Amino acid sequence: MKKKHIFFITITVFAMVAIIVTIFLFNRKLELPKLETDDILSVHYHTSSDDFQQLDIEEFLVYYNQIYDIRNNKEGAGTTAHRRIIIELKDGQKIGICNSGDQFEVNFTKSNGERCQYWGKQQEIANMLYHGVYEIN
Repeated sequence: MKKKHIFFITITVFAMVAIIVTIFLFNRKLELPKLETDDILSVHYHTSSDDFQQLDIEEFLVYYNQIYDIRNNKEGAGTTAHRRIIIELKDGQKIGICNSGDQFEVNFTKSNGERCQYWGKQQEIANMLYHGVYEIN
């Protein structure tokens, strides 16, 4: 009888630990790189037809810092981007924001070399990607 109790307790503890670890891994809050004006060399908008537009860094950061509904895109799902915003950082890194459906993808490389692709939403950035302007009248 004692062996059954020990076995049951061991299995229960193992299951609880597994559940806690799973919850922790899946509920990690995904975050985009934190950016300040001093971190950025330039921000520009490109289209597939090689249109190029330099964007104001401070104005762009207002919208970048409002990106929400950030979700992992490990499989690289989505359509081929025809428009993108490229953020060139002073340390040589680049952050790309590409159009895809009713959202956009933000891709970057972490300091440990890990490549990240996240979905995100923010209306003015979506407007820039699809229409070339932040605000639509």
